[in-house]
Amino acid sequence: MELWDALRGAWDERGLHIVIERIEDLGETVLALLTMQASGQSSGVPVAIKWAHVITFENGEQQIRSYASWDQALTAVGLEG
Repeated sequence: MELWDALRGAWDERGLHIVIERIEDLGETVLALLTMQASGQSSGVPVAIKWAHVITFENGEQQIRSYASWDQALTAVGLEG
């Protein structure tokens, strides 16, 4: 809960929104392309930050890799980048 409070603390009362733009089921791997949307609490300036998660499932375990670039994540799973 502390992490979530820290993430949304800098944004205005409309809050922080995470939009799932694309999900690809690649068998034992899932790709999720996300956009975080918010506006600055003091400035009101809108912000949209794109990032991605690649989640791999193997032997009952999951590994999550995060990418600051959609292209990097797409390349990591063998799709266009």
